[in-house]
Parts: sequence; C-alpha cells; structure tokens
Amino acid sequence: MLKSNIFRIVLLFTTMAPSGYGQDLHQPILVEEHGSIPCDDSLARLDAFYADLYNNPGSSGFISIANAPEKRRDGVFRADWIPKYTRFRGFDLSRIKIVRTLNDGDLRVSFWRIPPGGIEPAVKVDESYELPRIMNPFLFGWEDEIGDPICPPVDHTKIFARFLKANPSARANLVSRAKSLKTASRNAAHVVVKLVRTYRIPRSRIRIFLRHRELNPMASSLPITELWFLP
Repeated sequence: MLKSNIFRIVLLFTTMAPSGYGQDLHQPILVEEHGSIPCDDSLARLDAFYADLYNNPGSSGFISIANAPEKRRDGVFRADWIPKYTRFRGFDLSRIKIVRTLNDGDLRVSFWRIPPGGIEPAVKVDESYELPRIMNPFLFGWEDEIGDPICPPVDHTKIFARFLKANPSARANLVSRAKSLKTASRNAAHVVVKLVRTYRIPRSRIRIFLRHRELNPMASSLPITELWFLP
C-alpha cells in the first residue's frame, strides 16, 4: 500500500513538472530597473542590457518607461533617444520594444528579457502627449549650437511641437539668447519657421523674447533658444 501511494505521488509530480516548468520559461525576466539617473549611468545600464540579450540570442527586449502624466515630456525624450543609442551601439533594434506607461510617482525605467515564445509584461501603454492644464509654465527644451555631450541627440523642437498639437490651448514662448539681439532674432525666427511651416503650429500661439546672452555670466556664450511650454 505504501509503495503504491509513493508511486502515485511520484507520478503526480512527474506529470505536473513539465507544465509548471514550461510556464516559468515563458515569463518575462526583469533584468534592470532604475529611476532618474545621470545620462552616462543610463547608457551604461543599456549596454549591460544589450549584453544580456546578446547572451540570450533567442530572447527579445522590452523597455517600459513609466512616469506621472505631468512628466510625460521626460518619458518621451527617453523613448526617443534609446533607439538612437541602440543603433549607435550596433545592436539589433528589431529585438527591442519600447513603450511608455503611467504611474503615480517619479520616472521608472524597466528592462525586461522575454524568452522565446514568452509573454510581454502586463503594462498599459500610454501614447498620449497631453499635459494637465493646471501645470505652471516650464522650460521644455532648447535649440543651441552644441547639444548634450553625453546623451544621444534629441530634436527638442520636434517633440515640443507634438505636445503643442496635443494641447491646443497651450502656448509657446521662445526666449532667444545671443551676444547680439540681431543674432537672437535670427535664431528665434529659425525656430518659428520649423514650428509653423514644418509642424503646422499656428503662429498666433508663439511669442518671442530676445535677450543678450551676457546677462547670464555663468552660462556659455553660444546662442541658445529656450522653448517654454505654457499649459
């Protein structure tokens, strides 16, 4: 009787084991997760993620960028430069899916490895560019002559236009700074042309302010046009 019961137990676990093991193999694996960190640290963690995927050639990558609705701008910027850095590093971009999602707190970036035939993490994708109207005006981005020396380049004006389109009651203030007001005016006009002609933002929603760059002695003397978003 005892041998019979032991046989039944062994048979039961033998029958269940392949099914449970198969389910585990199909679950996404959280490789890395971090909040708001310096750009060079973010790039280093991306490199480690690429290495993990390289060592698992049958797997794919899934990157979720979670942020609060009022911080959508930060998530969009990151979702824009990750593919550029991926191509720069020579990694196959088709193996990675990047999505934005919402949370109630600060930025949270998660790197997942999905085994062959596996399932993606259950996240609600957010593709919106809307911002709460109760927000205060803020510096959205800029156009300058040097760019960020570490982070992959992002077209601030292009993304700025997406948010203006998604928030039709919002306005744009362009603060152009240069050594001469003539240069500042020329640079501001260049941004206006991009917004109006290329991205179809009504000129009536854009205001221009010209400033001497020397008014801020702590900053670079190179020209810059600040893009201010007014919800």
